[in-house]
Amino acid sequence: MKTFIMLGMVFVICFCGCGSKKPSQDIIPATTNGVDFGIGDTPMIPAESGISANEMIENPKLFAGPNIKEEAIKEFLKQTTTSLDNHSRNSQKPSNANNANSSRARNLDTSDVITLLSGGGIALTVWATNPGNWLWGYPPFNSIEFGKARQWRILTRSNGKISFQNVQTGTCMSAYKNGVIHLPCRENNPSQLWNINPFSNRAIQLQNEATKTCLQTPVIRTKNFGSIFLAKCVTQQNPSSGNDNISQQWVITAPLTSTPPIFVID
Repeated sequence: MKTFIMLGMVFVICFCGCGSKKPSQDIIPATTNGVDFGIGDTPMIPAESGISANEMIENPKLFAGPNIKEEAIKEFLKQTTTSLDNHSRNSQKPSNANNANSSRARNLDTSDVITLLSGGGIALTVWATNPGNWLWGYPPFNSIEFGKARQWRILTRSNGKISFQNVQTGTCMSAYKNGVIHLPCRENNPSQLWNINPFSNRAIQLQNEATKTCLQTPVIRTKNFGSIFLAKCVTQQNPSSGNDNISQQWVITAPLTSTPPIFVID
């Protein structure tokens, strides 16, 4: 038990350092506010789901969620960037945008399966599986039933920009208003492109190509799940409080899987 506590303290201390990082370059602005999916401006539980905040805490399970209109998704995905790799312009589009192997067909560098953990120890996950729904953060223990929805692949381009493809749904993390959703993957859509800004403590900051904002989640929570927001990026030129800095720190880890304990102490 003492060993476990010591390891936990080391984990927290590592994140508490503000760290320094290299500011992102070559950001291309894009407007995403013109497309409305009817899910609000910030992450919220869908009213029609009939799910309460208590149920999200006590018995979290994946569900389909609101069925976002296909026309709205297509309109959102029309946004493009001019900073594409040459091979991207000439690549053949996959027949199924949600196919987990579509990235390989496009010659993107695809990582092994990973999990993205926040400074507060929650994992980025799909909760409502229909495309166009919000992404959330759950502690590993409380999200065991989510399975591969907590797992991602990193798709890397030759210019260093990346996107995150969910293993469960085959969709990609996308900036939307004040948060992040998951949508069919589009290699040339800036809302799905992210720049990595490293902190000196080995954590990273994720800055969106379209909005210039950064992925953030509160470190201190009153519930066993957390909303994922987009916020003004903390930079060396624009220092913020220690807690705000930690809220933008993320770590790429081995994928969360459901495994039995090595041993149990009564």
